[in-house]
Amino acid sequence: MVPVNGDSRFSWGFVYVDELLSRHPGLSGAHLKELTRLVEVDVDKRFTLERDPEHGWWKIKANQGHSIDVGSFGMPSVEENTVAHAYHYTTMLAWGDIEDEGLRRMNRQHIHLLSEVPPTFKSHWEVQIMIDVPRAQAEGYEFFWAPSRAILCPGNQAGVLPVKFFMGVVHLDSGVKYQGAYGLNAEILASLKIPAQQK
Repeated sequence: MVPVNGDSRFSWGFVYVDELLSRHPGLSGAHLKELTRLVEVDVDKRFTLERDPEHGWWKIKANQGHSIDVGSFGMPSVEENTVAHAYHYTTMLAWGDIEDEGLRRMNRQHIHLLSEVPPTFKSHWEVQIMIDVPRAQAEGYEFFWAPSRAILCPGNQAGVLPVKFFMGVVHLDSGVKYQGAYGLNAEILASLKIPAQQK
């Protein structure tokens, strides 16, 4: 197999299907047809499967959540003043660090945000953070559209989206809301930790 950009493992996040199926122990015995079906039925659109235009080989990539640097190639930028705010969902355990440090991309290449409140919440989501996208863009922060319509932000040089861009925070279980929650402090953090029975 001819490598792309000198590396057959990935190019902009892609890996060749033949190579993936032959090397990944969890895909032993799987075929392209099965992989195609999995991509088609994935409502979150987490993968892109396509033919390499140069060689004709099938290749696949994750659309978000990369732990290797694949850049933002192929992802359209969120144009300024087209998205008023975005949402990030997290746990109370993680919120303690987020309140102090801002949102971090951790071991990924981007911070993952949603462009709207989803119709249902995942079971582990406890806190909703609303991000002031235009304000962050005005200070040079970049945002990109993932194929799933999630919004991805690489953060600053340290991979952080600071607390000053938080428009509001909601504790999902208690319903406690804080609008204009710039510079969140320990008092607000303590207020968010209201037990469910005290709603």
